[in-house]
Amino acid sequence: MEATTESTLAIGEPKSSPDLAESRTALKQSMQDFAEGKYKEPEKADTEGDDVDDPAGSLKSQPDDKGQPVAKSEDKAADAKAKADAKAEEAKTPQQKNAERKGLTWEKINAEKDVLAAEKKAVEDEKRKLESERNEWKKQRESAAPVPRAKDADNLTSDDYERYAKHFQNEGDEDNARLCKERAEKLRVEDRKLEGQHRQQGFERQLRDNITEIREQFQKEFKQDILDANSEAGKGIYNILERAPELKAFPVGVKYAAEVWKLQQAGSKVPELEKTVTAQKAEIETLRKKLSVGGSQASDSRDYGEKDFNSMSSEERRSFLRKKMNQ
Repeated sequence: MEATTESTLAIGEPKSSPDLAESRTALKQSMQDFAEGKYKEPEKADTEGDDVDDPAGSLKSQPDDKGQPVAKSEDKAADAKAKADAKAEEAKTPQQKNAERKGLTWEKINAEKDVLAAEKKAVEDEKRKLESERNEWKKQRESAAPVPRAKDADNLTSDDYERYAKHFQNEGDEDNARLCKERAEKLRVEDRKLEGQHRQQGFERQLRDNITEIREQFQKEFKQDILDANSEAGKGIYNILERAPELKAFPVGVKYAAEVWKLQQAGSKVPELEKTVTAQKAEIETLRKKLSVGGSQASDSRDYGEKDFNSMSSEERRSFLRKKMNQ
């Protein structure tokens, strides 16, 4: 036991060290006291604040690094950059700082404007989408609405009285059966009136929708309002409907009239286009004759005859083209 302890304590220490000898003696005494049951824990000396020189390798001589941050290369680089930025900022003139502040302000304003513009566009798109869906739903609801039926003061329809008339006939009550048939006939007359009104309302609704669609189309394509009596498009469509009144019998007739007017406008440009094409053809033919080898006689003393242009030398080609273009 003693040899092992002594060899362990002697590691890294010179054998002649007096502190080591004292440590060995104290350790032997402590172990003997421990074996005899006389060992007592030594009181710890209050060394806080004392500047004690501990031997090398002692645990007390090692600094307590727990909780102490370790400086890293990234932190050092960040500190150096921050110092460099601070120096660069201090070196700037007031005019430069003011210009930078203005630049940052305008950048912020422009960014906010872009965000507001995008939000406004999104809201407008959503509004158009909702309006389109609402109009479509309204059309479907109106087209699916049943034809209204006429009713009397007792809330009975012509079908009700027809059913009662058959019942009285089966019972042999001809008088009441006749009265029910008369009331049924009167209500059927009212039914036909209501049906006509329903069809007229549907016609007007479809016509209104078609006019709205054509109006938006012409405003985008021709910058004209077809509802303006003084506009070229408005007068043209009206004249077409007057010359072909059968188009007025259908809600889609106004669409056909608008298409006819567009075709007329395209057709009216054909003569001008034909004149332009004819003039361009004549100009092309003139240039072709001037560039043609046999088109005219060269005015210089040299005679190229029927020599092909591709077989001429560079000088001959230049001379030939100059003479042709000057004719």
